[in-house]
Amino acid sequence: MNPRMDRDAKLTRVVAMVGLGILIGVFPLAGQECSGLDPESGYPIAVTLEASEAEEGILAASVARVAAYRWRVPSRRRNAHRGWEQVRERILPPEPRWADDWEPEERHRAVMRFVLFRGGDTRLLEVESSSGDDRFDESLETILEEPMPGGPDWPELAASDSVVVIMRFGDPRAAGALVRFAAEQTPVELNRNSMWVQPRRQLPRSASATVKYDVLAGGLVEPRSIEVLRSDSPDLTDAIVDALRMARFQPATSNCRPISQSVVQTFGN
Repeated sequence: MNPRMDRDAKLTRVVAMVGLGILIGVFPLAGQECSGLDPESGYPIAVTLEASEAEEGILAASVARVAAYRWRVPSRRRNAHRGWEQVRERILPPEPRWADDWEPEERHRAVMRFVLFRGGDTRLLEVESSSGDDRFDESLETILEEPMPGGPDWPELAASDSVVVIMRFGDPRAAGALVRFAAEQTPVELNRNSMWVQPRRQLPRSASATVKYDVLAGGLVEPRSIEVLRSDSPDLTDAIVDALRMARFQPATSNCRPISQSVVQTFGN
């Protein structure tokens, strides 16, 4: 590698990554086993409906699952990745996940009531029993108004034009349809020296790009999943795509098994 290419490669190596599968917990070291893992310890969301008895069970379970994957859970660094909200498609992990830079505490409990209309529109009624953590409490409304990109749509109503949904966050004793976040998760990690971004020409030091891609459970990137969300250099973009095709990763894990996960990464400054 010539000195110019070497400088550019270093310039455009990994700056940061953030998983987009709604990203919990204390991360075990690579290779650590979870022999005593209790999946029932994952953070719960419980849903009940003011709806007809015939519709309530199946619909409540579907609403709970959709809400968990739509939730823009708290994150301290997500917005550092300019353009991340432009993601069109992402992998929904087998269990919803917390942002890798945030996890809930015992105090993070709340109750939210909203109306779900036929066709998927919603209207917030109130947020009760707030946790007192502004970052957490304010994030709840994103389920309705600013969901994670690539999140699922609300289920269709079959028996009524609208239903009132009651969601209880963080209460393991709450009645209703329950969905749990992963009790254990680890993030995607790049294998050392497996990825070098090498532009064909010298780039300005300010060159940067934000890219979304999917790391499969086997540790490879699915080439068709690559989305360029923002870039100020076509040469940098081409080099990133080439590098991702060759890169090798330790895949994300959820409840002690490797999973596929969508990643947003910023390259450059």
